[in-house]
This record gives sequence, structure tokens and C-alpha cells, in this order.
Amino acid sequence: MIAVTSNIPNFDHPYSGARLIKMKFPEPDYLVDDFLARRNLTNLTGPPGGGKTVIAMAIVTQNRTGEVLGRKCKPFRTLFIDEENGLLQTQYQFMRMVKGLLISKAERAKTCENVTFHCMEGFRTTENWVNRLKGYLNDLKKKGKLPDLIIIDNISRTFEGDTNTVVDARMVHRLLKPIAIEYNLAILLLSHTRKGNPTELQDISGSGDFGAQVTIGYITKRYMGVTAETEVNLWFKKVKNNLGRPTGPPESLLIHEVTKDELTLSHQGLVSEVCKKEEKIHEEIKEKIKELLPMKWGDLLANLSGYKLGTVKWTLSKMIKDKEIAKGKDGQWHEV
Repeated sequence: MIAVTSNIPNFDHPYSGARLIKMKFPEPDYLVDDFLARRNLTNLTGPPGGGKTVIAMAIVTQNRTGEVLGRKCKPFRTLFIDEENGLLQTQYQFMRMVKGLLISKAERAKTCENVTFHCMEGFRTTENWVNRLKGYLNDLKKKGKLPDLIIIDNISRTFEGDTNTVVDARMVHRLLKPIAIEYNLAILLLSHTRKGNPTELQDISGSGDFGAQVTIGYITKRYMGVTAETEVNLWFKKVKNNLGRPTGPPESLLIHEVTKDELTLSHQGLVSEVCKKEEKIHEEIKEKIKELLPMKWGDLLANLSGYKLGTVKWTLSKMIKDKEIAKGKDGQWHEV
């Protein structure tokens, strides 16, 4: 006789195809449409400097505006576990992001109150640390301050084990998924991708199970296009959503604008649409440059001051690379 043990699945509750089709499921409870859902894990992955922390900061600061990343959202409370940047850098980014918000002082104050940071305290995705997290969440629940979202930056910093081993990688899901379900909150995991040009979830660093375990997955990286000197284009692509009923665009372009005092992140639209607009601007500048030639570099920039300086320089650089213009012995630029 074969002994029946608890780790052997039973087949007492099968679902026929006909029954499955008739079943009704509740709509996903999104905090941010098509990106963050209660009782589920989302993975945002990308190379270093790809904009992961900036996107996370935008989520916690912009959610009171009703829209973030080009997606509808509702106000929510966040617990931000930062093991990547440190308190000083986190303060610097958060402070500038809050200053860049186009909302009232009262709303800014509420935004600050609704975010709690835990920085460089040695958090690990181990049973001991997760139990401590549960104790902390229970305390917050009693005070009526339970977060709706937990952000962990970066999962590789909090991981103990072999990142390339499936068994170890599955520990993250085994420990964190019950937290999301028990406390009815969403969890956002930030992670690194492998070197190269990441485009899919399998490009995540370490075991593919880091991506396979989550319900929703996105990739972000820098996108080289026409931009200003103070701006960084971020390519933001959805690579997975197992909840069904997707509502957001598959891939879009975000503009990360940096000044001394402010830091903003705005949604520009679909990558394909933005590229068409960029190309149109590029061609327009190109024609104006040809009309102005021959001319010295500084004079060219002055005559094209109606356009963003970074956009003009990008167009000029491309024309030089394509050998459409060249510098003459007279110090002026000429059409080749």
C-alpha cells in the first residue's frame, strides 16, 4: 500500500472546462491600474540607473494626484524598505520629488505622512525577518496605519541564498505572498537585470523564478531619444500580468526630469507615438540647420533657441555622424 502524505496533491475538486468557463472571479483590486494590485506581487526590473527607484518614488508621491505612470490610481499608504540607496540618497530623491508635485501644501503634507521609510537596517527575505515584518504590520494595523503597499528596494540586497538557484529564489514568493494576502496589500519588488539590453522578464538577474513567481512584471531602462540635457527618457514595458483584464499600455515612455531642487516623472505616451513626434521635431530642426548654414556652432545654437538645447545638440550630432554637415577651415559648419 502506498502511504498518502500531505505533500501529494489530491484530485477531490476538479473543474470541468464547462464549469470553469461559467465561473466568475472578482475584479483585481488595483492600487495602480495594471501595475499594483492588492494580494499580489509585482516585479519592476531593470539595469542599474534604469529608473527603478525613481519610478518607485513617483508611485509613493504621485498617487494622491489620481494618476501615476499614465495609469489611474487611488491614494494609498506605503512602507518603503530601502536596502539599496541609504538614508541620505533616499531623503534627497524623496524631497525633490515632493517639491516637483503640482499639488497644494496640504496635499504634500498628506503625501509625506502616508510614506514610511526603513533604510539600510539589514532587512532580509528570511523567515526571521518576515516574522518581524508581520509584527510591525500588526502594530501599524492597531494604529490604523497599515500600509496598502510595501516596496522592497532591492530584492537582491535582501536575498540570502544562491540567486541562481530555483529553490532559493522561490523562498521570496513563499515568504512574501502570504503577507500580501493576510494584510490585503500589494508588494513591489525592485530587481536588477542581467547585463546587456533587457527586453523580457527572463532577462532578470539570477534565477528566472524571480520573475516567474510574481503576478505582474515590468521592465524599465534608459531610452536614447531626443531629449533635453536635464531629462532622461525611460522605456517602461509590461512583460507580464496574470490577473487578466489588462488595462494599461504594453510599453510607454516616461520622462525623468532632474533639476537642482526638483525631480519629476511624467508619462509621455506610447513609445511608437513618441518616436513619431521626435522624428518630426528632428526633421524640422534638420531643415532649419540647412537653411542657416554656413554658420559657427554657437550661432547655430542661438538661432535654434526655440527648441530644447538637448534636442538641437542631438540633431546636430546625428547630422555630423551621418556626414551631412562638417566643419570647414573657416571655423563654420557647412552642408556636405
